[in-house]
Amino acid sequence: MTFGELIRSKGFTVDSLAKATSLNPRTLEQYSSGRCNLSNIRAHVLISLSKTLDVPPESLLKLD
Repeated sequence: MTFGELIRSKGFTVDSLAKATSLNPRTLEQYSSGRCNLSNIRAHVLISLSKTLDVPPESLLKLD
């Protein structure tokens, strides 16, 4: 599963996830499209995404 697929499976769009997490939608789009690797994500962003998407942080790092 990719990060983009996870976002959609949880009922979010990039824009709605950006609003829910107060993160930059352009940054989330880069992760969603695979242009940026989630393994380089900052800890506070990882935790915010993990909480909002209701998945363990380590599972986000294992996404394709």
